[in-house]
Amino acid sequence: MSDSQQLALSRAVIELEDSGGHIIQKVVADETGHYKIESVSPASYTVSFSAVGFEPSKEGPVTLTDHQAVLLDAILQPRQVLESITVRAENDQLVASMTEIPLSTLPVTAQTVTRELIKQQNATDIVTALIMFRGQTRCQL
Repeated sequence: MSDSQQLALSRAVIELEDSGGHIIQKVVADETGHYKIESVSPASYTVSFSAVGFEPSKEGPVTLTDHQAVLLDAILQPRQVLESITVRAENDQLVASMTEIPLSTLPVTAQTVTRELIKQQNATDIVTALIMFRGQTRCQL
């Protein structure tokens, strides 16, 4: 799984639904955006993809036969950010989510970047803003 900038979406949720809309399996993508759903009976399914800060997506119907492997890759589009974004680095990868963490609890120095400053720098999307303000752990939009 990845976003529209082809960055892996770790911790994305993937749900396998039967034709009646019942969730058969639910898995979470690893740090590289990969996931695996196993031991599925032959049938038609819908696969739902979701991640914090992104619009959900559905694929299907996907029809499986006995012992068939299917590769499904989803590209999720970012949701419009209305409040704030928390950004942190993990093993040289930027991870963005729409969570609120009190600045006093962060183990690093944090700085708030205002909407006006982002506009002054002509940042038109979140990736550009993150690159321009690299090293800062919170952007207030």
